[in-house]
Amino acid sequence: MDAPRRLIIFAAWANLALLAAAPVAWGNTPPAALSGCDPKRVILVEHAFALAERHTEAALAFLDAEPYHEHVRSWFGTTPHPKIRVRLARTLELLRPERRPPVLCGTAESCGNRRVFAIANLTRRSVMLCPLFFNAQNEGADSRPGVMVHEMSHLAAGTGDMAYGRSAALALARKEPDRAALNADNYEYFVEFLPERRAAQPGRR
Repeated sequence: MDAPRRLIIFAAWANLALLAAAPVAWGNTPPAALSGCDPKRVILVEHAFALAERHTEAALAFLDAEPYHEHVRSWFGTTPHPKIRVRLARTLELLRPERRPPVLCGTAESCGNRRVFAIANLTRRSVMLCPLFFNAQNEGADSRPGVMVHEMSHLAAGTGDMAYGRSAALALARKEPDRAALNADNYEYFVEFLPERRAAQPGRR
């Protein structure tokens, strides 16, 4: 079966490069509004945001300290690390409580009955979380925090979905590093598999 997909709805694909290159002024906004979420899901969403913020902070610190580390090269190839850093930093900003976008807890029907974790809407600057998101774990590949990193990178850093899954993302970094630096899954897996975090989790792969 194909790997789960995250969908991104673009108002204008032509703006992708502009979004990735230009500073984003989010202003002072209230914490993310949650719509259609029962109390259990509210807790899961808030926890996922908190973990995603913490893990992305660690990933940004790692990138600053070890810009030429094998882990960086694995996910972004020969891309200059300042290009990676600016997108990761923008993603982190949107994970902050005061900057989070509106989040909707979707149903199978509202997610189009597709096997997707979430749908980012660039026009409304919001994210719909699908049932598959709530079945994910807090650690490892395609975790709930990882999905948050993926979706916030769409909204904050203008990333796209050019390759899905770990194998495809690694291949993209080797063959087309410039595209890897614009691919949401590469940022997600860079954060999820940060060496320092894996070392702190014995037995995890």
